[in-house]
Amino acid sequence: MIAQAAAIPYAARFRREIATAGGTFQVRRGWWLLVRDAAGIVGLGEIAPLPSFGTETHEEAGRRIERLLEEPAAEERRFDLDAGRAPAFAAGFSLALADRSAKAAGVRLAESLTPRPRGSVPCHRLLRETDRDALAAEAAAAAGEGYRAVKIKIGLHPLPVDLGRVAAVREAVGPRVRIRLDANGADDPATALDLLRRLEPLRPEYVEQPVARGIASLRGRTGVAVAADEEAATRAKAYDLIRARAADVVILRLSCVGGIAALADLARMAGDNGIGVVPASSFETPVGLAGALHAAASLPVAATCGLATADLLEPTPLRGLGPPAGGRIALPRGPGHGVVLEQEVEEGRWR
Repeated sequence: MIAQAAAIPYAARFRREIATAGGTFQVRRGWWLLVRDAAGIVGLGEIAPLPSFGTETHEEAGRRIERLLEEPAAEERRFDLDAGRAPAFAAGFSLALADRSAKAAGVRLAESLTPRPRGSVPCHRLLRETDRDALAAEAAAAAGEGYRAVKIKIGLHPLPVDLGRVAAVREAVGPRVRIRLDANGADDPATALDLLRRLEPLRPEYVEQPVARGIASLRGRTGVAVAADEEAATRAKAYDLIRARAADVVILRLSCVGGIAALADLARMAGDNGIGVVPASSFETPVGLAGALHAAASLPVAATCGLATADLLEPTPLRGLGPPAGGRIALPRGPGHGVVLEQEVEEGRWR
């Protein structure tokens, strides 16, 4: 049982702003959550709301955190790990509890989820450049580092420009590297259908959220797979989309679906319905990323994830999560999820 809890608000600036068709990210805000049991074992979680993706607001998460800090034991007893109304809080609190439990058992978090988790997870590289030549050079460098998949944001440029950018990347990486495209719901259905048809010769692995709503109307109409992200952001939305078989691939984000248990349930359901799964980040710091990595490593089917995003943020007082190597991210060393706060920061919260 939790004896004490503490929360540390953070504002982590992106090294370079992330521009998407749905908006621009400059700063990632959230909380690192510490829970301590009577034996002194501390669990660490991350509460990182992303309201534009269907989570609670920062104000709503803050109120729940205040209640937790006032009565941690009582809040643990009444806590619903599947809290649909507050998925970011649920994800962060449940991660802290799982981290504490795995530490108490002396095992890695992934080992508490499945007997034989994978030791590393394949990941794609999110490409940042917008200029065609610079983008192609960035893609070639990623392929040279061992990445077998790259991701490109599209929808910020006219269609011919985006097609040229994708063509340049395909030429730079060759036929064996998969290209994932993310439109963030930029197009209307007719434009999206034209986009998919014109992309066929370039053989992208999929196009993520080509329309804001109604992705099912595009599935199977071209030779290009469609992936649901915003349209499957929350647990309820993802459940409905998977049940309807409305997409070829579903993107699952820990802080949006409500935690590891919810992500695992949705991933199993997707597999049963012939839908691919991509565990992805919501640009969390290494705490949330580590939780998602352990979840991805425990899934029945290995999935190339979208979790290689730690280096998009300025440094934080966290250690334990190493950089990708050879297109894969190794699980942090345990026990627990393996990411810890610098000692002086952690100790300062218990005074």
